[in-house]
Amino acid sequence: MKEEIMEKVQIELKKNHEELLKFHELYLKQQEMMKEIQSGAMTDVRATKDLLVELQKQTGDLVQIQRDHEESLNKKLMDLEDNKARRHAELISKTASAETKENVSQINTALD
Repeated sequence: MKEEIMEKVQIELKKNHEELLKFHELYLKQQEMMKEIQSGAMTDVRATKDLLVELQKQTGDLVQIQRDHEESLNKKLMDLEDNKARRHAELISKTASAETKENVSQINTALD
């Protein structure tokens, strides 16, 4: 069970790493656009406006991706916590059952 959880965590970590790489790539593109704007390499006002519109769109996309990712992680965390609580309850139940069987066995032994 523990190995299964660790495997799931490793898979999630890999997915998270891939998403972070996408975020980083978008960030680098945005930085490059900003460098072009700041360096004066772009003289055409319309082109600058188009770049800013694209930058704004990408920023909005990035914010949405981050929100979706956070929601996904929260759901996965809740699922893991639910699984942990369920396993804990099962363990308590099994322990109580084992203790009850042991008590019955002791009583039967005492009666014999």
